Amino acid sequence: MDLKFRCLLLSDAGWLTENANDPEAAKYAIDVFPATEHEIGEWLKKDLEEKSSKYIVAELNGEPAGFVRLSFRSEPGRDRHVTWLGIAVRRKHWRKGVGTGLMKEAISLAKGSGCRKLMLGTFEGNERAIPLYGKLGFHTEAYEDEEVYIDGS
Repeated sequence: MDLKFRCLLLSDAGWLTENANDPEAAKYAIDVFPATEHEIGEWLKKDLEEKSSKYIVAELNGEPAGFVRLSFRSEPGRDRHVTWLGIAVRRKHWRKGVGTGLMKEAISLAKGSGCRKLMLGTFEGNERAIPLYGKLGFHTEAYEDEEVYIDGS
């Protein structure tokens, strides 16, 4: 496996839109789909300009395979010790180690940025992600009942 990491670019809006509109890939995402490439591009442009998030793209054999977003909380006079993480892997690259690679890279970047607590959210039934999070040391800190319904439950 030839997995490489790079920064997210505005030109990534195309494959990000493809992934956001894939019903299986988007099933456990917080954002509502479908979205147009223009909408994704505008959101991405705004987010990159605000500089409150850092993105890492994983490329597998030269093709974008997924990304992770680190959202740093920052208020005047306070440090950025808590960071929220979000991850998405393109369906054709599931079960190839892309998620593990992205998570390890994100953890390293967060620690290097002074983060002391890395947080993420997921939904019950996300059987690809939950074991990965546990393997990397994440644990359940809070549980919300009936937050979303996926496939009728």
